[in-house]
Amino acid sequence: YLMSTKDEVMTFASGGAMAMEAYVDASYGVHSDGSSRTGMVMMMAGVAIGNWSSKQKLVTKSSTEAEIVGLSDALTNILWMRQMLIAQGYSLPPTVIFQDNQGVIKIIRGGRSPKHRTRHLNVRHFFARDKEKSGEVMLVYKKTKEMIADIHTKPLSGWLFKELTHKLSGHFKDPEM
Repeated sequence: YLMSTKDEVMTFASGGAMAMEAYVDASYGVHSDGSSRTGMVMMMAGVAIGNWSSKQKLVTKSSTEAEIVGLSDALTNILWMRQMLIAQGYSLPPTVIFQDNQGVIKIIRGGRSPKHRTRHLNVRHFFARDKEKSGEVMLVYKKTKEMIADIHTKPLSGWLFKELTHKLSGHFKDPEM
């Protein structure tokens, strides 16, 4: 892969408002000890400015729980980058965080899970909820096939790998972006 892409460059979009968006995804239970993996991509001007992948330190009991843990962990990096830009004098709209699990968005906005199965994740859940309520971030649903952070959570090959790497470098424009 590296040999075949050594001449490719990142292509930033010019003009437009200063805004940052993030894609956060988790793959549930993919490690031998049952833990999950979180992936995050931060984008500005149509290009990835930050990529992160990490094994979760907490074993979760469902994919929704893994996504909540991933969102909470990713918020640390998202908020740091946001504060750095604000400290440099930029005025930013809420940072859009794309999430491919509608259950997570409902739990964050609804206060808690209707089945109370995520009670042990309260601190993470309320942290994310507070950041959305304050207007710093905004959770937006994105279909799984459009989730750029997938590249950091599971092995990919073929057309999907190529499409996601092009999106990361600004060579593939999503009609919804």
